[in-house]
Amino acid sequence: MTQAEAATPQDPEEDVHPSHVDPAVDDHHDPLHDIDEKVTSLAVIGTLAVIVIAIWGMTHVYNLLVVGERQGKIQEIATEEIDAIRAAETEELEGRMPGRGEKTLQEALEFYLANPTWRPHK
Repeated sequence: MTQAEAATPQDPEEDVHPSHVDPAVDDHHDPLHDIDEKVTSLAVIGTLAVIVIAIWGMTHVYNLLVVGERQGKIQEIATEEIDAIRAAETEELEGRMPGRGEKTLQEALEFYLANPTWRPHK
């Protein structure tokens, strides 16, 4: 007997496919009942909950790091450095820095409000 003869069913009404021999064997191959809805739903919801909790936790850790860095780099800076930075900012805002213009901040604002269509050079 050849392979082609062995593959053809003897009775056309009879299904001789190996997986259809015993219905009990075929139950776990049923595509309609392949996935357990409850287990899959719990897995998806659980995974989403873990992701949300992880992101929430990481944002709090990041916030703590930012607060720590600000405390270390800004709040604990030496007083002389803060005074020097504030003096330089004050000079610039009052128009006393060379190469930065001669107008104070107040004069610049008044000029801009008087000429709203004016734009600086590009």
